[in-house]
Amino acid sequence: MGNEIAMFREWDETREPDWDLLKMPAHDAFLHFMTALNDCYGKKPALWALDGTYDGFKWVESVSDNPCVFGYTKTDGEAVDLILLNFSDQEAALVFDDENEYTMLLNTGWEEYGGQEKKVVSDYMPSVLAPFSGILLRRMDRD
Repeated sequence: MGNEIAMFREWDETREPDWDLLKMPAHDAFLHFMTALNDCYGKKPALWALDGTYDGFKWVESVSDNPCVFGYTKTDGEAVDLILLNFSDQEAALVFDDENEYTMLLNTGWEEYGGQEKKVVSDYMPSVLAPFSGILLRRMDRD
């Protein structure tokens, strides 16, 4: 409760959320990100359909030389989504080999979410991850 606007204080059921935070650009951007993330989660069963099994999740090996960068896939048995996360304060080069093609679904670095990157929804695999960032990609089917 209140996470969607990045409240500074802990949730308190006796008080309403700090709606004035949305006047601050960073909090408004975070609300837009959380809205997009929740929308994406609801529309992409690969992110949740097999959560009760080991088949829906797989770590991606050797994503980066940076030990603070992690990658994993989520699947519903058909679609495959790739999540890459950089938990460091340094830009991280991606070094894993993956011959698949991907479409960018969500990027915390997009300007609309408070980042520095222009929103580009295209078929590519980025070569670097910005500090403290995460991206969600959908693997394209091979014909």
